[in-house]
Amino acid sequence: QAIYSIFALYFGMLLALGLYNLLLFFSLRERIYLSYVAMVSGMVIAQLSIFGLGNQFIWPSFPAWGNIALPFGFCTTGFFGAVFAREFLDTKSKAPRFDKALLVIQTSFAITALYPIFFSYKPASIATALLGIAFSFTAVACGLHALNRKQPGAGLFLTAWALLLLGIAALSLRTLNVLPTNFITSYGMLIGSALELLLFSFALANRIHILRHEKSQAQTAALNAERQAKEALIESEKALEQRIVQRTTELAEATER
Repeated sequence: QAIYSIFALYFGMLLALGLYNLLLFFSLRERIYLSYVAMVSGMVIAQLSIFGLGNQFIWPSFPAWGNIALPFGFCTTGFFGAVFAREFLDTKSKAPRFDKALLVIQTSFAITALYPIFFSYKPASIATALLGIAFSFTAVACGLHALNRKQPGAGLFLTAWALLLLGIAALSLRTLNVLPTNFITSYGMLIGSALELLLFSFALANRIHILRHEKSQAQTAALNAERQAKEALIESEKALEQRIVQRTTELAEATER
């Protein structure tokens, strides 16, 4: 019962985060929110499958889907995670090399997600694991690069990935009998993914806040520049009028003489 309560809390939190950011997408029309929602949806499918809850409660009548849900869910998470990272860190303009690497990983996740539908399961599961490792290291490298450039939200992005990797490391070390079996090591990936997605949501909100603040500052600076230009134009017109009056007076005096 305690474990099911934890599952309910985890999936309830992911559902709330997904719906909240979906509403933000409809409100702000920024594609990055949709990428986040799709990434959360993929994680939900993967975790439901890995703990058997999907086969037990959600899709018990569809065993064919249950057989491929695990790699499909993780590949979907990886695919939209790469899309999210590219959009969040703006790698296309600020880190083109990292952007190309993320694009290759993104395409590989898409191919791997479709592979078990037509071919065997085992190669897809191995490819999913290898791609997950490659994506994790690439995402951390992108985060470090963005943090070095002092991009908005880079710190939260990097912290989120670090928490997920710590959770996966704890689970892996338990599997290898390096760490004892306890709640943290058994559900490390569950805890890490929950904290990662929560921090990503905070990072999105913080990023939008910073970008809006920068936009507001730019607009204020533009308005100040426009006001100064108008004042300079008015002063120039006044000086021109004074010169015209002076010149007219001089011409009148010359005409009288």
